[in-house]
Amino acid sequence: MGPAQRLSAALAKVEQDDARRVYSLSWSVPMERDDGAPTELSSHLDQLAFGRDQSKRLFCVAAGNLDSHPPLLVADYIGTNDRSGILTPGQAANALTVGAYTDMVGPASKQSHAGRGDLCPSSRTAMSWKTHLAFKPDIVMERGNRLVDSDGMSLSFSPDLSVLTTSNQFPRLPFEPGCETSIATAAAAGMAARLMSEYPSFWPETIRGLMVHSARWTPAMLNRLPGGRKKDVVSLLRRFGWGVPDETRARQSASNALTIIMQDDLDAFELKRDGAKFRHMRFCRLPWPKVALESIAAADVEMRVTLSYFAEPHPLAASHAELRNYFSHALAFRLCGPDDTDDEAIALINKRHREKGHKKSSARRKDHWMLGPKAAAIGTIKQDIWSGKAGELATTNGISIIPGYGWWSNLRTTVVPQTRVRFSLIVSIEAPSVSADLMVEAQKALVKLPIRAVVEV
Repeated sequence: MGPAQRLSAALAKVEQDDARRVYSLSWSVPMERDDGAPTELSSHLDQLAFGRDQSKRLFCVAAGNLDSHPPLLVADYIGTNDRSGILTPGQAANALTVGAYTDMVGPASKQSHAGRGDLCPSSRTAMSWKTHLAFKPDIVMERGNRLVDSDGMSLSFSPDLSVLTTSNQFPRLPFEPGCETSIATAAAAGMAARLMSEYPSFWPETIRGLMVHSARWTPAMLNRLPGGRKKDVVSLLRRFGWGVPDETRARQSASNALTIIMQDDLDAFELKRDGAKFRHMRFCRLPWPKVALESIAAADVEMRVTLSYFAEPHPLAASHAELRNYFSHALAFRLCGPDDTDDEAIALINKRHREKGHKKSSARRKDHWMLGPKAAAIGTIKQDIWSGKAGELATTNGISIIPGYGWWSNLRTTVVPQTRVRFSLIVSIEAPSVSADLMVEAQKALVKLPIRAVVEV
């Protein structure tokens, strides 16, 4: 029985009891590829996560650890981590892949290897990958540190720099120190389960999106950013993901940190004689704190947008040459410009809307995004950060959700497997230096909000 079949057999046993679950998979297959390309196991995991509307699954998957033979050496950090690719099935695009960092440092009498907030000495990255179906890892969690040996060259395990966890020898030994990305993955799954319990109406896609949306890079991670260019940020993502998730941030909206969450769906395709064609896009007006933002027009603010959805992998994904058709479909988001009307914002990206006589906005748009549409286009969780002045963001409250091509759109059949696809959109505005009450105004705006628009593509 291969790894994919073993995984299905395990799920069949677990799911005999009907319950909402988060799946923690601290299981890597060292003998399979670590270059980011899909394998039978990773694509099978994507298929299990995709499921159908009522049977989608959230998998938290370990990024994998460096080999301990030969022993880890001080001089190899961080180069060895970057040369060691995340292990299968960590490349699964629909999964939440968890790497490891550490905040644990040793006492003054002992030298810990990684600095506070930096990458764990044994955590793998996606820096060496040749194929990038998604930015991996998605997040990093605590897993402990290592001590520098007295010879100053090698590293050793230290219980004092490890995470205390339950033991598999219970009750003889209730607790024991643990480390590696298995511990980090369990911590991520625990956070996801608590969020799912507190918000039972949230989909697995939404829980995954919330965790990534709440994540932030530590100062040590940012110190490894060689510059401010988009390609440098991509390197940061391939090593640390989006950083360390914050459970409090994921659960709450403060007065100066507003979060909007929307769960919705759209009909992506319709069947034509020459194949499946795009059918609908979604244009959403968000409950925006316009007055509050205008009152602090000159202040610097940050908006974070996260789009999370699951896509079906190609049935022959592990051997399919056209990796751009690995996914069944794609979704992307596009922010409207300041003061754009609904029709202008839709016409900017929708040819059919322009053919009906609607003019797109002619206003020039600054590039406020950290990644931009090209770099942010991969994977099934898409996040970007807008930075600028509050006055410019005040009237930028429209977002389009746009379908994209995948192997579904290449079908030549009378049966389209699924045309209605769902997504979770999470938008937050942070104005840390001001006291404007964004939350109260957004609640008032929500009452007056028009119904979202479904638009033919």
